[in-house]
Amino acid sequence: MKRFLLLAGLLLFLRVESASAAPVSPYTENVLERADAGILYAWTAPAVPGITLIFGHWTKSIGSTLLALIDTKQRITLQQRDLAENTACLHIDLYYIEAKMKKVQDDLNRALTLKNITAIIRLQDLMAFLNERLEILFYGGKDPLIEDRDWYEVRAFDPPKNAWCCGGTPRVDLCREDAKETCMQNGEQIFRTQSECTAYGCLPAAAGGAMEAPICPFHTDYLPPSDASGYGCDQELLNAVVSGLPSPLKETVDAERKAMQSGASVLDAYIAQAQALATLDREIRSLLGRPVVNIPPVPVNAPHRAVSGCPTGWPWGTDSNGDIWPDGAIAWELRSPFTIQRDEQKLLNAFQELRMKEGDVRPMSGNFDLRGEPGRNTIYRALNQYAADWFSNYSVKQGVWESEIFPLGGDTHLSVSVAASKLKESVGKLSSLARDRGGLRSFVRNFAYYLRRTCIARPCSTRLDQILRIVLEDSCFPYTNGEYLKGVTYEQCKKDAGLSNVNP
Repeated sequence: MKRFLLLAGLLLFLRVESASAAPVSPYTENVLERADAGILYAWTAPAVPGITLIFGHWTKSIGSTLLALIDTKQRITLQQRDLAENTACLHIDLYYIEAKMKKVQDDLNRALTLKNITAIIRLQDLMAFLNERLEILFYGGKDPLIEDRDWYEVRAFDPPKNAWCCGGTPRVDLCREDAKETCMQNGEQIFRTQSECTAYGCLPAAAGGAMEAPICPFHTDYLPPSDASGYGCDQELLNAVVSGLPSPLKETVDAERKAMQSGASVLDAYIAQAQALATLDREIRSLLGRPVVNIPPVPVNAPHRAVSGCPTGWPWGTDSNGDIWPDGAIAWELRSPFTIQRDEQKLLNAFQELRMKEGDVRPMSGNFDLRGEPGRNTIYRALNQYAADWFSNYSVKQGVWESEIFPLGGDTHLSVSVAASKLKESVGKLSSLARDRGGLRSFVRNFAYYLRRTCIARPCSTRLDQILRIVLEDSCFPYTNGEYLKGVTYEQCKKDAGLSNVNP
């Protein structure tokens, strides 16, 4: 059976080795610190001498703990999306949590050998805790709306700590920190934190104390890189963290860093060539006496910056429009690592998830807020909570329906665009005859010049001279290249052709 457990561990955590470097996110660091404290506390309970450990029973119990990690949602569905959607920085923190799970697995095997029942129970709960945090990090690492609501729950692997309780009468009784057993004996309401106690309606503790802040795994370093804003898992961040990573994670992240560096080098070379051509174009236009087109400079890459945790703890919080997303940060890349074309399926899935989350947090208005006040009786509050949950579930379904209507509504325009693509190509060729100087304009220029030479001192000379001036100016043909959308009118044509004194 031990061989089976070891084989299962190798299959589950084949890519995991011991890790000692700091993770990217403070949330992951807190998870690892709590897990380390839990491992130490698990071993504070020695094996009880004289008690026979039912070896087969506890072996199966440990085996069921490891087999519980194999679920289709987290080990198949999320892992399938992980390869195409998650950044290297998110992979780093996922690696650290998996490495800690491997450490707990090893301690479980050792506890079984030493016949320490208490250590086995605590380590089993710690394994479940790490697996839950792994799932929360998968979902909430790039979503600021996801909160780890069970973080403050006291688990079996946590050292003993007091609970928060009050007499149960909102706006009268004070919250106080005491042993959970004492609170139960007094028949008081028990809460995990002072924040939950005050949210119930009890008054803050007489001794004061800071309220526990909500815990969110979101971190902008998990997002795709954005050179314009400085957010995301960019090259600057990877250069700073890659040297401290353990093997084989270090080699994997370094390959990602080198690929990003190569792409940036190619882009910089392209920008340098474009800037050189733009400079040459300005010099040619200046020599020919034509208006110089000023191309806006390429924006300089912003220095790396990051925000993490729940939006309430960010420097700016929620803006006036209720937007909690950091300005300039990229939530989803348009393309996957395996294709140059846009990954429409991934973007549609992301859009549907966004609409579902927006529907889940949609507030109820006016008298339809059925959740009631904290002071109401338990049955009333339970019924109101059921109504609130029903409204939230319906809002989520409505978000799914809205996300399905969006691509269906846009498909008609795209289908028409594809069907008319050949017609657009033909019209484009016809318009180029008037737009390009080598097409119809070239014929008009040459023919007008020929007539101008044969109509010396005749009334037609003035008209032919005007035609030659017009046909040589691009601003006189704004309807074939879209320049009319920028406000180019016949007045601009008259000015450029030197015909300001001529009536239209």
